[in-house]
Amino acid sequence: MKSNISDGSQVSREAGAIQPQSEALYESLYGMLSDGRIDWFPLSVLEVFDEFQLFHSNYPALKVEQRLLFYYPWPYYFFCSRRNPLLADRLRLGLARMRADGSFDAIFWKYHPKVLQLARMKERRLIVLRNPVLPKDTPLNDKSMWFDPMRDLPTQR
Repeated sequence: MKSNISDGSQVSREAGAIQPQSEALYESLYGMLSDGRIDWFPLSVLEVFDEFQLFHSNYPALKVEQRLLFYYPWPYYFFCSRRNPLLADRLRLGLARMRADGSFDAIFWKYHPKVLQLARMKERRLIVLRNPVLPKDTPLNDKSMWFDPMRDLPTQR
């Protein structure tokens, strides 16, 4: 299977049978896909439908895959200056409190329910991949920090 992948290339390489090819221009991936030069490339569930709307008129053969769901942990980080450790501590504490009181999830679901309903993740075959580019101290066991596509469903909101 051939694929051009941007952010997920290291994760995809780790999966085995996927051979990513690097590509300099992002939009050219859509042309390559439409021309059959690549079979697929992954996008976040939070971006795939917007991307489809953005590029479908230029590449009418594009489709969003309907049966598979690749999942790997992909964190979003806040970075602070090393000269301001107080800010880092305040962010860490504030985010921990938000996860504990549910306000973090409330904000997440405020902005993403439609796209997650549209994705119909529960109906897809889930393929879990390890993310080898995560730092060693990434708290993978803290389930409150990770979206789980089979646990965290929009219909529960």
